[in-house]
Amino acid sequence: MLVPIIQINTSRRDELDVSTTLQKIYYQPVGYQRNAKKLLEVSLKAGYDFNLDEVRDWLERQLLHLLHKFHPRYIPQASFSSITTPNEMHQADVLYTRHIKPRRTIYLFYLNVKDVALRYEAIVPIGVAFKGPAKSIKNMQ
Repeated sequence: MLVPIIQINTSRRDELDVSTTLQKIYYQPVGYQRNAKKLLEVSLKAGYDFNLDEVRDWLERQLLHLLHKFHPRYIPQASFSSITTPNEMHQADVLYTRHIKPRRTIYLFYLNVKDVALRYEAIVPIGVAFKGPAKSIKNMQ
């Protein structure tokens, strides 16, 4: 008679152990651990041997922590202050409009181009549809 063998994934079991123990510690009404280091200290005092990465990963998945988490102090952004030569770099975008009707022409799209060094901005209408039943966008294509 064959005895069935159940394969247990030990890494998944360890993840579940970490999750259940940290839930018991974090959601206690006794203490409030604001960040991963304080939660790690409390779990070490309770006798568990988690590392900081495990605690940090678990804490990032908790909705309560995400709601009350501090904003980052430094957010990396692109710096355009080093660009001083005109026409070296441009930013462009296509804008969709529906209701701008100068005279009898309806412009559907506008191309917005901005020179980074001079901060000069030009807007060019593109995608023209004329007013009237005979002419439409499908007929123009």
